[in-house]
Amino acid sequence: MKNVSIPILAALALLCAGAVSAQNLDNQRAAVRSAIDAAEAGRYDAGQAAALSRHPLYGWLEYANLKRNIDNVGTAQAQDFLRRYAGQPVAEAFRGLWLPALARRQDWPTLLANWKPTDNAGLRCAELNARQATGKADAQWTRDAQALWRGA
Repeated sequence: MKNVSIPILAALALLCAGAVSAQNLDNQRAAVRSAIDAAEAGRYDAGQAAALSRHPLYGWLEYANLKRNIDNVGTAQAQDFLRRYAGQPVAEAFRGLWLPALARRQDWPTLLANWKPTDNAGLRCAELNARQATGKADAQWTRDAQALWRGA
């Protein structure tokens, strides 16, 4: 009986730890959601953000803060964000906001330096404008423009 109770107690301990962990994760998820909502409303709290920095959704909190001021985000800050979250959906969502901001500012060299192919026609037009504005309107530019025009 003694040998049987140890595995049972161990299993119960693991189950309880899992329940506590799941509850803690739910609390953290609620805190992240609250912080994102606040950032989207212009009430970004750096202290609250720092406390959540190890959460897997932290990038989305940073994204929400950057999104509010996308037209004023500096190149170094944007590139740092893209580097830290490379390969993650949050990086591509940010790129989709930042590249149009660069186009509005006509910061063509930075747009080209951070360009990744996309199906987004508006971004593809911005990339063509950037290439033309920087003297890179060559035969490939013409083919790319025609393909975009034709919807390819």
